[in-house]
Amino acid sequence: MIDLPSKQLNIYPKTEENLKALFGFYFDEFDLPTGTAVDDCLAKKSLSLNQIEFIVGKLAKAYPIVFKGTFNSQADVSLLLLYGFCAFTKSETEWPFGPTSSARPKLHELIRFCRDAQEA
Repeated sequence: MIDLPSKQLNIYPKTEENLKALFGFYFDEFDLPTGTAVDDCLAKKSLSLNQIEFIVGKLAKAYPIVFKGTFNSQADVSLLLLYGFCAFTKSETEWPFGPTSSARPKLHELIRFCRDAQEA
């Protein structure tokens, strides 16, 4: 897990409009559909908008290196968020992917990428 910024640093409400703007800012260049990303984020009561932006920013930086070409035509923002929520909010034992799932190595790669980028 990578530490999220404090909720106390959040200054904007987590609204549909703000989430759409966030996804547009970070993911429009990749032409990824949002899928259920807005609803997924609104349902995450434990995360504030600044924490979601932190996760989304990391996913956008990692997308071309870690994820591009991984999901074929299934790639959308909601799928990336699933990986981000796992990497940033859950321990490995809580990941919803089975022990032989191809998602686990991708999650490890995402965490490594983010840690390396943080140290650089």
